[in-house]
Amino acid sequence: MKFDLRRSIRARNDRVKEAHSQYTQGRLSRREFLRFSAALGAGAVGVNLLSPFEQLQVRRARAAQGMTPVRGGTIFSGAYFSTSRFDDPARLDSVFASNNVRQVCDYLVTLDADLVLRPSLAESWTPSEDGLTWTFTLRQGVKFNHGKTFNADDVVFTINRLVNPDTSSAFAGAASYVTGAEKVDDYTVNIFTNRVAADFVYTLFLYVAAILPADWPGDFFANPWGTGPFTITDFVPDERIRFERRDDYWGLGADGQALPYLDAVEFVSYQDDLARLNAMAEGSIQLSNASAELREQYSALSGVSYVPVQTGNLDIAVMKYNEEPWTDPRIREAFKLCFDRQTYIDTRFLGLGIPADDHPIAPGMYPLSPADQSPRQQNYEQARQLLSEAGFADGFDLTLLYIDPQSDGGYTEPFAVFMASQLEPAGIRVTLQPDPDYWGKWLADWGPFHLGASNWSQKNTASEMFNLAYRSGAVWNETHWSNEEFDNLLTQFDQELDQEKRAGQLKQMTDLLRNEGPVMIPAFRQDAAAMSEKLHYRLHPQSFVWMGDAWLET
Repeated sequence: MKFDLRRSIRARNDRVKEAHSQYTQGRLSRREFLRFSAALGAGAVGVNLLSPFEQLQVRRARAAQGMTPVRGGTIFSGAYFSTSRFDDPARLDSVFASNNVRQVCDYLVTLDADLVLRPSLAESWTPSEDGLTWTFTLRQGVKFNHGKTFNADDVVFTINRLVNPDTSSAFAGAASYVTGAEKVDDYTVNIFTNRVAADFVYTLFLYVAAILPADWPGDFFANPWGTGPFTITDFVPDERIRFERRDDYWGLGADGQALPYLDAVEFVSYQDDLARLNAMAEGSIQLSNASAELREQYSALSGVSYVPVQTGNLDIAVMKYNEEPWTDPRIREAFKLCFDRQTYIDTRFLGLGIPADDHPIAPGMYPLSPADQSPRQQNYEQARQLLSEAGFADGFDLTLLYIDPQSDGGYTEPFAVFMASQLEPAGIRVTLQPDPDYWGKWLADWGPFHLGASNWSQKNTASEMFNLAYRSGAVWNETHWSNEEFDNLLTQFDQELDQEKRAGQLKQMTDLLRNEGPVMIPAFRQDAAAMSEKLHYRLHPQSFVWMGDAWLET
């Protein structure tokens, strides 16, 4: 398919100028304007439209801070990874497993810790005038760790595998509008969509979208081939995985030499939080995810910092929209009114979180996310009145399904226990039913008077979250929510390029979920890590781990 690239670039730049006009009139924030510019591959255009003073502020904000990095050393980490065996990055379903892939493979783009898109294996990208074709200019001079030179063949191979139904990749659900890719020349690729998708480029940083070489034979741990900064040198499933630096990585550090700074990184599995705490106290590891319950113990360690980061990660009460009693909107509303959200944050996360408004789009953590959120206040009187109107003056009995403590390290059970205690005063009596196969049953029908306790990690965009979990018939629609108005708004939101209109559409969708949806989301939690004060590494809000530019003081 051919089109006029120059006209497409002019059309793209005109869209950025319109967004800048909305920003200067106070209808968009500067952060949203710059996010939009970057997503269209026009980050530099967006910055250049700012005033000289604003450009200076942006440059200062992006400038490296602190000491000059030191080369060498090994980091031992117990944070945000999984050492479970898997075969294919395209079929990953866990951000923790994906963090193994990130050390070895690159993506076309990256989403940095400020949640702004940056170039990676793609140096630039431009949508066509009609928005259905995206042209990517690829980075030259890059090699895979098995010797092959990176080029357009590898991108076409990766994208076409992701959209092939036989691959069974979650990419096909999150980016169902992508139809495939074709090579223009050795360093130019077109990716095609069957409808306009404003957030398309963000999907190229989904953890399933790691770029694999066109000659990849399968089985990632047998053939860990990628263009990333490290190679795998040791792997013991469920115990440890060791990565050692490449000497020929394409990315450059602050000193002008090839990254990474480190000689090696080793991810080490521990049985529980206490085991990680003891390892940190002994100096066996320099980084560990750290529960709120152990904040004081970690903070008391010499040379260790307890570092929280706000996320869009959430716990969620799952009401099957097509099953009793959740078919009645009065029951859903009564259920949501039973919860004291700040108490949940204070007891579950020791204050490390922000209240949620019964939809999954955390303020500030997604492009265009609504800022004026007003979470429900606990109101048992109103809840009991609604239950009585719905024919349940004496309440009712529920069975609460959730993943059992042996399968998830005890993460979900405190949420289940909290829900049971908050529902009891309204007359909703809960029987807890942990299940080691919860994730095998979460999409199925449960039958009347069942409730679920689940959790979700933050996604790259609201579009990704909604298309995966809330569009009618979506592949991960655990609540079986189906709402024609919501579906139509989501289609409009995906296709709209005017940022002010998109912000309004997103607000309408979050309001629909809040008021009519079958979910109760009490809070967006902060994640935290314990980190050696000699380690220079920035936590990512989405728990992505990339050690390519981490370094240790000597």
